[in-house]
Amino acid sequence: MAISSRHRQPRAASAQLTLESARKPTGHGGWRPGAGRPRGRKTVSHDARERFAARHPLHVTLRIAPGVPSLRRGKVCATVRAALTAGGHKPTFRVVEFNVLSNHLHLLVEAEEPVALARGMQGLSVRLARRINRLLGRTGSLFASRYHARALRTPREVRNALRYVLLNARHHAAERGRQLARDWIDPYSSAPWFDGFHSCPRSRGHECLGEGHPCPPRSRGHECLGEGHPCPPRSRGHECWLGPPRPRQHDCPGGLGPLRSRGHACPPPDWLAFLQRQPRPTATARTWLLATGWRHHGLLLPTDVPGRPS
Repeated sequence: MAISSRHRQPRAASAQLTLESARKPTGHGGWRPGAGRPRGRKTVSHDARERFAARHPLHVTLRIAPGVPSLRRGKVCATVRAALTAGGHKPTFRVVEFNVLSNHLHLLVEAEEPVALARGMQGLSVRLARRINRLLGRTGSLFASRYHARALRTPREVRNALRYVLLNARHHAAERGRQLARDWIDPYSSAPWFDGFHSCPRSRGHECLGEGHPCPPRSRGHECLGEGHPCPPRSRGHECWLGPPRPRQHDCPGGLGPLRSRGHACPPPDWLAFLQRQPRPTATARTWLLATGWRHHGLLLPTDVPGRPS
C-alpha cells in the first residue's frame, strides 16, 4: 500500500562533511585512535627471498631477541666460533666471515642455491641458539626474526660488505664519538684471520674488554701484566675507555674464561697472536668475487670506518 506524501517523515537537512569530522571515529570502521600495528623495529618480510646465483656471496644478518645479554663477551664469542666451525663448512653452504655484535650477527656466506642457503642458515641458527642459550642459562627463542640476506653481485659490493662486517665495531664507536686505536683489530670477528688488510695487524697491543673499547696498546706508566692481572684504571699517560673502575667481570676475547679484577682485566698482551694461532673458524672463500674479485678495488685499511668514504 502506497504511503501518502503527508504521512512521510521529513528528511534531515544534509550537511557538508569536513576533513575533521571524517576523521572522528563513528564505530563503523575507519580511523580510530591507537589503531594499527604497534610501532617497533621492522621485522624481515616473509615475501619470497630474492634469487641468486652460486657465484654471488651473500651478506646475512641475524638479530637477537630483546632481553638477551650482550653477545660481545669472550665465552659467547668462543661458542659462536665453535658453532660456525661445526655448521659453516658444508659443501653447499659456507660461512666465510663473521662479526659478533651486542645484539646481532653479521655473516658473509656462500651457498650453491637458495635451498642450500635456507637449510644451512636453519641448521646454523639452531646450533647457535642451543649453545648460546645453554651458556647463558636461558630458554626460548634467541633470534628476534628470520635472517636477512642480500646477494652481492659486483666486486665493489663485496668489498663494501667486507669493510662493513669486519670493521663494524669502528662504525659503532664512531657513532658514539669514540675513536679506536689505529692498530686495533676486533677480536669478536673473523678479522684476526683475514688476509685482505693493506697492512698486517700488529699483535703487541691489548684490548680493555669494556664493550669493545680499547686501551692504548702501551703507554708511559702502564704495563699490561698478562692474563689475570688488572690494568691500572687510571695512570699517568694511560686513559682507559672504561672510565672509573666498576666491580664486574670480563671475559678474554679468545674464550679463555673470566679474568677477575677490581674493575677490569687485560687479556694476554699478545691476544691477536693467540687468536691467529687458533684454527680459522670460518671456511675459505670459493667464489671469485669473495676470494679475488673484490681486491681489484684495493685492500682494506684496518683504520677504515664503515659509513664513511674509504
